Amino acid sequence: MKVGNLVLRLATAHPDWTNQQIADETRRQLPGTETTPASVSSIKSVAKRARPGASKPNAEDTPKRLRKDVARYRSMAIGNAQNGLVRNLLGRLGEHSFTKGDWERVRDDIFGNRCAYCGEADKLEMEHAIPTNREKLGEHHLGNLVPACRRCNRDKGNKDYAEFLADKPARKQAIDEHMARSGYRPLRRNGLLVRALLQAAHEETRAVAERYASLLRELDEQIDRAQRPATDGGDD
Repeated sequence: MKVGNLVLRLATAHPDWTNQQIADETRRQLPGTETTPASVSSIKSVAKRARPGASKPNAEDTPKRLRKDVARYRSMAIGNAQNGLVRNLLGRLGEHSFTKGDWERVRDDIFGNRCAYCGEADKLEMEHAIPTNREKLGEHHLGNLVPACRRCNRDKGNKDYAEFLADKPARKQAIDEHMARSGYRPLRRNGLLVRALLQAAHEETRAVAERYASLLRELDEQIDRAQRPATDGGDD
């Protein structure tokens, strides 16, 4: 049984239990796991948001201070920073490392300097077979990198390589073998827990951005006030 499923089952069966009790029982039933009260809280929070019919926050309930964003052409969206953090975390797991030469050997020796998805040799790009996002949990690992032509890279989008190659079993098999040779094991184990932690990091990034944006606005206002000409209200 997966950690996330067990946590949710225990929380449902024992609504009076604390997160510590749920974490202790999870570790007892699944020896070797490292479930903590914080991870239990994250899993419960994610499950609550995913529940059908769960209410969504209304824009009117959000403090105006947090809704002071203005539209600016080509400005960096906070979502880019959030997704960037998730990709950064997924690229730092474990002790795995590789060089440019390692990647070039994968591209040239394993895939023959051709697209891993269609076999074309035109304008190849480094591509994650399993996307590095909160849903798919792909890592920046040599075993998860394949050469792809621009067309396939665009058409694949956020699909898992197995989804994209559903009608091309031989090409899927070649990527499977590449992953196995490189020692890459996709993060499907404890997937719910990993997603919960990444979701927490995703949300904290927005909170940090909002906090510092507010501080910077306050500083800007203070500077404006300090630079205004002083009004002399005295008599001549």
